Amino acid sequence: DNRVHCCFYFISPFGHGLKP
Repeated sequence: DNRVHCCFYFISPFGHGLKP
C-alpha cells in the first residue's frame, strides 16, 4: 500500500532507496 510505503519512506532512510 502507498500508505505503508510512505511511512517507511518517511521514518526510514531505506524508503529513499526503495521509493525515490
